[in-house]
Amino acid sequence: MKAKLSEACGDRALKSWRQQFTLRFQQLVWASMLSWTAIALSGASIGEIVPASEGGVADRADLLSAEVETELNELLAQLQRYNGSKIAVVTVADLSPYPDAQTFADGLAEHWGMDRPEGDAQVLLVVSRNLEQIAIETTPSLQRMGVEIDNERILAGAMAPFLETNDWEGAIVAGTRSIADRLYALDEEFKPPYITWKPWIVAMVFTSILHGIGWLLYRAHLDRRKVFVPPTGYVRLKTVGDLAEPLTTGIGHGGPIAAIATTPDGRRALSASSDGTVRVWDVGTGVEIYTLSGHSEAVSAIAVTSDGKFAISGAEDGTIEVWDLETGKLHHSLDGHGDRVVALKAVSRDRAISASWDKTLKVWDLETGVELRRLDGHGGAIADFALLPRRRLICASYDRKLHLWDWDSGVHLYALEGHRDFINRVAVTPDGWRAISTSDDKTVKVWDLQKGELLFDLVGHGQFVTDVAVVGDRVVVSASDDTTLKVWDLYNGRSLHTLYGHQGKISAILSLPGKRFISASWDGTLKIWNWETGQVLRTLTDGEDRVNAIALLPWGRVISGSGDRSLKVWDLDSTTLEDGYGCPDPILHCLRCKSALKPLSEKQLQRRLTPSQQLASRLGSTLFEGWICPKCRSPFPEESVYLHAEIVPSGGFDYCPHCQELTATIEVETVREPTWNAIGIERIIRSCHGCQDRDTFEVTVPPLSLPEEAVSLPPHGRSRASNSELNRPVHCQCCHYPMDPVDPQVLSVLLTNQERSAQNLGSMEFIGWECPTPHGPPGTANLHIRGYVTDAQRFRSCPKCGGFTVVTDIKLLDRPTPTHNGRQRSSYTCNYCAYHWEIEGAIVVSTPPTLSDSLPYGPIAAPRDYNKNRIETPSIRGDRPSLESKWKNCHFFGN
Repeated sequence: MKAKLSEACGDRALKSWRQQFTLRFQQLVWASMLSWTAIALSGASIGEIVPASEGGVADRADLLSAEVETELNELLAQLQRYNGSKIAVVTVADLSPYPDAQTFADGLAEHWGMDRPEGDAQVLLVVSRNLEQIAIETTPSLQRMGVEIDNERILAGAMAPFLETNDWEGAIVAGTRSIADRLYALDEEFKPPYITWKPWIVAMVFTSILHGIGWLLYRAHLDRRKVFVPPTGYVRLKTVGDLAEPLTTGIGHGGPIAAIATTPDGRRALSASSDGTVRVWDVGTGVEIYTLSGHSEAVSAIAVTSDGKFAISGAEDGTIEVWDLETGKLHHSLDGHGDRVVALKAVSRDRAISASWDKTLKVWDLETGVELRRLDGHGGAIADFALLPRRRLICASYDRKLHLWDWDSGVHLYALEGHRDFINRVAVTPDGWRAISTSDDKTVKVWDLQKGELLFDLVGHGQFVTDVAVVGDRVVVSASDDTTLKVWDLYNGRSLHTLYGHQGKISAILSLPGKRFISASWDGTLKIWNWETGQVLRTLTDGEDRVNAIALLPWGRVISGSGDRSLKVWDLDSTTLEDGYGCPDPILHCLRCKSALKPLSEKQLQRRLTPSQQLASRLGSTLFEGWICPKCRSPFPEESVYLHAEIVPSGGFDYCPHCQELTATIEVETVREPTWNAIGIERIIRSCHGCQDRDTFEVTVPPLSLPEEAVSLPPHGRSRASNSELNRPVHCQCCHYPMDPVDPQVLSVLLTNQERSAQNLGSMEFIGWECPTPHGPPGTANLHIRGYVTDAQRFRSCPKCGGFTVVTDIKLLDRPTPTHNGRQRSSYTCNYCAYHWEIEGAIVVSTPPTLSDSLPYGPIAAPRDYNKNRIETPSIRGDRPSLESKWKNCHFFGN
């Protein structure tokens, strides 16, 4: 038995060895035959001819230039990427030993294996220079799919015009493009014909694809919910109810706010307004502390020294005032600029630099009020400047240059040229090595300040680029008048994102901690963006008026000033769960070890809360949750916990500055009610349940706002409106108080004869509105008479007396028929001054009318009853026809 088994195994091994030997011998024979075939085909060697499996051009006859050959290879590669079809272009000088080009193409196709039924979709174009012959060979795959290449049309139509002029290069390009256009019509890559799709195979493949797609979607959903956070931290979160509400609001300016500055400790904010004043506010309460009055024109710029002792304000008349913030009094008046002050920066406790439209920068001593340096020599107004290390600065000028100065010595170092229009803003990187400028030429330019040369010219905005800010180590954001923001990479000049969302001009950009920045716009909104992903994290609605300025405060807050004369403080770190983590149901993971965090139980959480946090939790003002990383847990468990606090909306609690939690309750007492034109005052009593601190302060309440449908009228005069305003409330345009209707009997005495005629005619209804607040000189009646048009179809204004007392009468002169147009006459008669005029017009019939003889014609009946008829009558501008008519068929009668 073992012998038979051994013999069988030996026979099997011998048979396997014989099969392998036969296969290797056949491969060698075929390789030798193919090599000799290649030599016979080319007369030398076809090894350099590209195989048909790759496609491409093999110019053995040197009929193509290098540029054309590269272009054809790119075209064929693009076609192969599109649907997998391939074209091989071969040019040879001699066809020997083959008699013609077609026989040569057949042999080459057989040599390449193009005649196999399971081959790819391929087309072979052969060109012989000496014999002047062209052949086209297609694979069975194209024939099997029903795709036919019309050789006659390609040769006679596409290539013949070039061959007549002996232009072989043009003929080859035209023929290749014609074949490629035919193959581009294929919708998909050809499949091998030998694959048989059984129903159970289709079902299995389809089920596997669905399972794979479901698994990928589930993993993508988990990845979107996966959020990486540090193993230790504390994050405050708000619910949606408190999301868009500012913390405090300051109201008191008489004009729009143009600029904002804050003290170093962040407890006070200063606002500059067009009313010529600077106001100092308490950031926590919104209470006005000082009103700094001294400028005769609008204040355009403001700054605060590093120690918070002085504030510097500049106005449009070129004056600069230095204020003592401890007393609220004027310290010095700095005179020297001859035009608007556009920028102010405090460089130390007693030094400040100002820039003006008078083409100069000045360095001031704030203690003495003396001008230390005058940086002059610019060819245009100064628009902006930025400070650099080593007591240097760079300024943007309307002379289309950037000027680099040593402000301590007053030496002009050099100028950078490259912009083709006014430069609006300039910013510098934190290391001071690079500067970024924006201009009206719609570009952003990045400059190397060490070499004094241009690095990148960033093009992409559609309108003037107005602002720029450095928001990361190598990222800047630019704003344009086209309401878009662009994020740029400083080190390669590449555009990372184009951000859409604002509906008005973007007025300011400010960098925030993390990968965030905030933008303010004239559409009344502030938007917080993630510059890495390009997504909007949060939108703050400041109001209907434009937001002009923003400034960053400590504790994750920002302050904004707008055209509605208000100052608002926003909490940026208090966001919703979705805004804070980027998804509504996050799965927190450790940023250090990438493992999932484990939630803490209520007992474990209470041990790790501070006494103030425990008090806020008991009061119900804040809901705390905690997670711990099981891998990064330190020997002190209290130090390795990630907490977030969710603030309960409308709970009546406030933030205590001593306990640093929501442990204080608020009581509100009304001191003075707001009116339609005056602010109100409320007394706020804040009592902390933890430290027993009690604070009392007063805040302002904005005046009452007018209803949306209200109509504002001057306290005196007359006006006219449509009857749609009859039921709308009316308010005084001066004092905003509601106006009361006057008794009709009293009003009838005050109406003119013309107004009585219109009222008797039924064309208008008159109502008198009286303001309760006296306006004008003593004895002047606060009465506004407003006429409401009740019938605008039958009546119109008289061009002579101006009253709405004209009656319209339309008479048909010639009835329209299918063969010619009709005519009508419109007569207008004023019932007050008897003025009369007539206008004749044509009735144009576009289709045969089907009209009854009893139906009238006219400008009112015709459009309503006969939509197929179009009546052309001369239009009268402003309901007042000129006595000298421009139409031939227009006649006027009367006085």
